[in-house]
Amino acid sequence: MIIETNTHTLHKRYQYNLNQIKTLLEQNNLMIAKADECRTMVIIREDTLKQKIVTLVHDNQIIRLDKDPTDSCQKQNK
Repeated sequence: MIIETNTHTLHKRYQYNLNQIKTLLEQNNLMIAKADECRTMVIIREDTLKQKIVTLVHDNQIIRLDKDPTDSCQKQNK
């Protein structure tokens, strides 16, 4: 009985902490993003992240496709 009560209390505490973090992120226009292929996470401003994505796309000359090419590629491979 003691273990069940303690687990329930911890669950409530974790949920409370997560809600506080979510509120802080929303109020400050921040987001959590994966930094690299490892488990590294960063907190970054949303506008900064969007600008980094635009720069990456522009610098690497990435072209946006209007439709999903999966079907046509699969038909060519058959």
